[in-house]
Amino acid sequence: MRDVYARAQISPNDTGYVEAYGTGTKAGDPIEAGAIHSVFGDGRTKQSPLYIGSIKTNFGHLENASGILSVIKATLILEKGFILPNVNFKKANEAIPLDAWNIKVPVDVRPWPEDKRFMSINNFGFGGSNAHVVLGHGPAVASELPQEPNRDFPQLLVISANDEGAVKRVASNVCAHAAKHPEDSQKRLLRNMAYTLGERRSHLPWRVAVATSTFTQVAKVLSGSTIAPKRAGSTPRLAFAYTGQGAQWAKMGHQLLQSHPVFADTVKAASDFLDRLRADFSLLVELSKSPEESSLGKSCISQPRCTAIQLGLTDLLSSWGVGPAMVVGHSSGEIAAAYAAGALMLEDAMAIAYHRGSLGPAEVKRMIKILGLSKITVACENSPSSVTISGDEAGIDALAVELEKQRCFHRKLRVNVAYHSSHMQVIADYLAAIKDVTPKPPRGDVSFYSALEGRRNDQASPGPTYWSKPDMIVEIGPYSALEVPIRQILKFKDQKIDYQASLVRNKDATLAMLQLAGSLFLNGADIMFDQVN
Repeated sequence: MRDVYARAQISPNDTGYVEAYGTGTKAGDPIEAGAIHSVFGDGRTKQSPLYIGSIKTNFGHLENASGILSVIKATLILEKGFILPNVNFKKANEAIPLDAWNIKVPVDVRPWPEDKRFMSINNFGFGGSNAHVVLGHGPAVASELPQEPNRDFPQLLVISANDEGAVKRVASNVCAHAAKHPEDSQKRLLRNMAYTLGERRSHLPWRVAVATSTFTQVAKVLSGSTIAPKRAGSTPRLAFAYTGQGAQWAKMGHQLLQSHPVFADTVKAASDFLDRLRADFSLLVELSKSPEESSLGKSCISQPRCTAIQLGLTDLLSSWGVGPAMVVGHSSGEIAAAYAAGALMLEDAMAIAYHRGSLGPAEVKRMIKILGLSKITVACENSPSSVTISGDEAGIDALAVELEKQRCFHRKLRVNVAYHSSHMQVIADYLAAIKDVTPKPPRGDVSFYSALEGRRNDQASPGPTYWSKPDMIVEIGPYSALEVPIRQILKFKDQKIDYQASLVRNKDATLAMLQLAGSLFLNGADIMFDQVN
């Protein structure tokens, strides 16, 4: 064995499985096992053992055919990517210390170790001749078949049954099925399984959902003792809350542009409209920039950027069969809330966001110069224990120093305009720019709540003047910026209402939205899985 590996110039440590001859005798088996351990034993651990087996447990003594069948078995193991079990194996010969040697005899199907390239076959001839063969994965050969488009996006797998135990049994079967397939086919298998479980199975009361891009993660979630199926109730009545400015981050929503055409189409439509407004930036280019390149703090870019993401998320959820019964917006989030309620068209929403974002540097500098002093004000009362302060930068920085002294938690938002303050009084250009926006009454099936006025607004969408006096509360947006205030309000009002975010800062946007879809499914929502995956 050492001679074969030396001549091939490969290391025994790269071997994941040894197909032994297995004499089946008390003397022969320990000798062969000892030789295998002496060659392949270095570097093996309990977590990464050397797998060993013999086809003799399947067919018995095969005499002259024993070697060729072992080669066939080994070839299939390498081709399919999983190790075949040894039947009828109970315990090893007492002279073979498997545990001490970190050798394992598989009694069920095991996935091929990802970090191993070779496998060995041992064979003894009737007259005393010994043979050893090393097999490895062949080089990749370019296929002449047309390649499928890249669809290696995260998938949402859902499992349901009539009782909790049945869900766990189905989950176990899914894990076992995944373990029988090689790594190179698991991407396609993941897509196929997501399709079958989501679109070809009845959705029963007890449910579990996993959003992932690898079967390894599926196995971790579904095979562990922590799996917790949930009983779904009736279709939930949803409220969409839209975040305001300050939650933006580089490449927010970027992955959704590749994975979900509905989202991409809405964002592209928003980008095209901004081009028609002669914006001096490209929305699509801005969404692809790294943190170092991104203009995160420029409101003239971040404002329409956040709104476009919110419109895209709204349309994406709608394509999944998920819509709100009521909407509310925090500050600039009210633009997207009005869009979700049917009170604004996409072009109107983007016009408001663009011109609102253009308020700022010139006007604010002029106002500060006129005032000749720092001025700050309470801009928004987010919750009983959370407020937003707005004003010129010197005043904000001075307040931050005082809050730091008092060890009071605070965060400076990434914006360069003092919204919700006296700096917003200089808005003549803004009002003129959006004077042609024609509001419509909200759709009858969606209630539009005004955070500024603190009441339901069912008459007509606010006109231009309203958008200059923004407001509060959020779920749909680049980041769950107002999760804490929302939970504080719910606690203050003694309301037990579930909270879910859409996107999460610096997290794959596709994965985040699939997790949201999974959570909605667990709570009884009817999801159109053909649009999700």
